[in-house]
Amino acid sequence: MYGGTDSPFSPGGSSHSPIRMHVYGPPGIRKFVRFNLQITEVGLFGKFAVHELLQMGEAPSTGCKNEDMHENEVAGQDLIAGEDGLWRNILEAGEWSVDAGPVTHRTRSLGYVFRERDSSSIGGAAYIAAIDANDAQLRANGHRNPRSLLSVLLKKRQPVSLPDGTVLEPPPLDIPGRKIVILGDTSNSDKMIPIAMDASALVHECTNAYIPRNVANNVRGMNGRGTEEIVKAKAISRGHSTANMAGEFAKKIRARRLYMNHFSTRFSPGGQSPHPGIGRGKPSSAQKEAALVMAEIERQASEAWGLGKACFPHHHLPHFR
Repeated sequence: MYGGTDSPFSPGGSSHSPIRMHVYGPPGIRKFVRFNLQITEVGLFGKFAVHELLQMGEAPSTGCKNEDMHENEVAGQDLIAGEDGLWRNILEAGEWSVDAGPVTHRTRSLGYVFRERDSSSIGGAAYIAAIDANDAQLRANGHRNPRSLLSVLLKKRQPVSLPDGTVLEPPPLDIPGRKIVILGDTSNSDKMIPIAMDASALVHECTNAYIPRNVANNVRGMNGRGTEEIVKAKAISRGHSTANMAGEFAKKIRARRLYMNHFSTRFSPGGQSPHPGIGRGKPSSAQKEAALVMAEIERQASEAWGLGKACFPHHHLPHFR
């Protein structure tokens, strides 16, 4: 995962950083970035930092001494997980913050949770009249722009005392912030549950799925392979998930939306969208056939989830809360 400070991003809630890009990942990501920059000899504009997410007692892949770093690199942080093995608030960006946790795969893999702050339905207009009524005295007291006190109320969420004795209290936080859970390759994400509960949206991989014969018979080259249990066991052995597994995890965390990705190439012809009508021109027969398969995958995930209709993201995602 990476974040550019033009936004600005700041690791661990620290103050604004001049670093142009922050890269976050498991042990080894620092060596990986340096090695790739070394062999490709890419010219970079601006500075970057690489932060490694470590479990307790785990050592970083390499240090951040000047002689070790790339010429555009700034020393990154070694972020240690809590006792529950999770990383909380590793990154802040405006109204959003990021948590992370480990997920099961053949190699180290992580999931990320993007959390939006709760907000209020009461805006600054409700306070402007009171502030404006004290404008002259506030300016006399050194406030060059009295209306800037709105940020104290709405962002810092601190009360404001006005010269006439009025005390303005911050409005209640009555709009819950959104939570987006994005997982890496995984066959089991249960360790993410404490930070993933009640997700507004979950993005979960679905590398494989059992395609029943009544669907497979209508798709060229798509044979019903084994049983549902065999397909699931094969996916798990390779560190991946099926549609049912994605739906089951969405149910565990009470996700309000479920989007699937990371499908096997045999489910989508030539990397094209398998949904007819998506993209330009008339859909090909291969796309129509793939649409039947994808509809079956969505059906399986939806049934396992039981809280809505699962889908894979394409072109236009709905606005969600």
